Amino acid sequence: MRARLVPACLLCVAVIGLPASAEQGYGPLIAHGLDPQLAIGADLFFSETFAGNGRTCATCHDVAANFTLPADLSAISESDPLMVGDPDNPAHVPELELCHTSDSAENCQAIRQNGLILVNADGNNTGPDGFRSYSMRSIPHVLSLATSILGPTPPADRVGWSGDGAPGLGRLRDFATGAVRQHFTLDTARLPGDFREPTEPELDAMAAFQLSLGRINDIDVSSVGFLDANAVAGVALFNEDAGSGGRCSRCHVGAGALALSGVNDNFDTHVEEFRTEQCVIDPNSPGRCAPQSAGLVHGANRDGGLGLGAHPSGDGRFGDGTFNPPPLIEAADTAPFFHDNGFAALENAIGFYRQPTFLESPSCDGIVPCGLEGTGVGVERELGAMLRILNAGFNVALGVQRMNAAYGLLSSEPGNDPTVIKTLTLAREELADARAVLQAKFLGIGVFANTGNHVADARAGLDQSIASLDSMIASGASGLSLAVLITQVIGISETHLSGDFYDETPATCSSRGVTVTGGEYKDCRWVYDLGHANAVFDDDGVTPSIIAAQTSFTWTPIPGGRATLTLHWRTAEWTNPLFESTVLTDMAPNPEFAPITFTAVTPLASGEFDRSYSQTVTCFPNRKYKMTISARVGGVTETATKLVKAAPHCIAF
Repeated sequence: MRARLVPACLLCVAVIGLPASAEQGYGPLIAHGLDPQLAIGADLFFSETFAGNGRTCATCHDVAANFTLPADLSAISESDPLMVGDPDNPAHVPELELCHTSDSAENCQAIRQNGLILVNADGNNTGPDGFRSYSMRSIPHVLSLATSILGPTPPADRVGWSGDGAPGLGRLRDFATGAVRQHFTLDTARLPGDFREPTEPELDAMAAFQLSLGRINDIDVSSVGFLDANAVAGVALFNEDAGSGGRCSRCHVGAGALALSGVNDNFDTHVEEFRTEQCVIDPNSPGRCAPQSAGLVHGANRDGGLGLGAHPSGDGRFGDGTFNPPPLIEAADTAPFFHDNGFAALENAIGFYRQPTFLESPSCDGIVPCGLEGTGVGVERELGAMLRILNAGFNVALGVQRMNAAYGLLSSEPGNDPTVIKTLTLAREELADARAVLQAKFLGIGVFANTGNHVADARAGLDQSIASLDSMIASGASGLSLAVLITQVIGISETHLSGDFYDETPATCSSRGVTVTGGEYKDCRWVYDLGHANAVFDDDGVTPSIIAAQTSFTWTPIPGGRATLTLHWRTAEWTNPLFESTVLTDMAPNPEFAPITFTAVTPLASGEFDRSYSQTVTCFPNRKYKMTISARVGGVTETATKLVKAAPHCIAF
């Protein structure tokens, strides 16, 4: 069962040649098969400030909140980089990301009060008040982007709530450039020199990291045999009239982000109209809500969605009113919902699709039934049960992937190795997310029917797994005993994933796991293919010591007391854009030997880089040479050293 949940099991047993001494940062993970570019991208994502105001990508895409930003930030520190636009922050930058120059400090804390940030997806400082084109938006999570950004072009990728969140060609790799320009700046002018823009290799690495987060595949919801009666009803409702474009699967095939058209289309659901039905337009600033507007951030622009043109309503908005759907499998633990954080609970967000505002929107033109049209209050529980089980299954699959990663590390690392413990901690967080997702009520009634106590049993199994992980994280263990414990916890987790979340009875599946449909084998349960970046974490990065560990030396003796020393990176795919220099010096001082500085990089036609260098030196047996490697980590240049001993068989003079 385990191999089905974690295809191409990351970090299982194959060691590619790095020594176990590479214990900092992602070194052990790279040694066990992690693509170094993912580690570089993670390091940039989590720690690079791009010479700006102190923010990183992870400031808003918080790993602790599943790569989004929670709405309740009441307890956030005023010194947090997120709050550089907060008047209470001693480092406050006036007007950087607040509502309006005339607003009081109390009304200008939308980030803290609503989890919303000011974005200028529609241009920069246009309109008479300088902020007319800006709007307040929530932070979309960046999980499973590989499954969700395919869309009609332009833009090249659908990123951001309106699908046009990236500058230039609109690619995912360009999104980081737009984010740095807008959110890392020290001034609203957002001019170069106030920050540095990401380099091309950095953009590539960050995009690779993000594309490997979460799932890399969509699933067929109709193949999932749920045991919970509410979830079974939810599947039927979700897919009802899918062929004619009705209900949920019209925009979320397989509970993902792609529509029936096969791409991530934009839709005008009137979600912004629903949010602003009580908005009183400020006569002094077209497109903005006046202070007396109920339930809105004071001064926030109405959001026009995709595009730079005037909204058809003529109310001062920019855009055509459309937004692009996010994937739903990750929804239950990435609340709140919609571009304005308008709904705190999943089931309440589902209920929007029976509101007259939605049913009268362009998205429902000619579609019968549309959304939850004709259904009664209560189906939110059925759809919520389905989505919560899918989300919990995703969490458990991530947890199992990370436990497998820790298991693989034990072939070369001790049980208390920081990377092993951190990987187990990440696994524990995912199982805790699954546990929380399975504990929900709507209108005071439990979301699940809990048929046969299966959901209760799953919660109990997760509790057991979490308790075991807590023990491992607290104490570590010998490699062998820890491997046994990890294997047991994986078994417990997968038992409840397979036995409590979906049906494996003979009536549903032949041979426990597959059923034959139209002559083809079809999975009885869902299978999530997971990207390898799920195993990396936020507080360790790609350090020079990892680069040093990736370096090998060979000595070729030359008669007459000389030798050729060759320095070479062990993996041809290692193309770290943060690498700065290598310096080799003779520890004994040798008057014939000058320090060798390796700074050049030779690009190859394959797109890789040749980092193999040779130097002829005087060959003294057992003489030591010191290699110093410099690299940029988190915006700061760091160094690491490695001692290299000359070959003992130097040919005599």
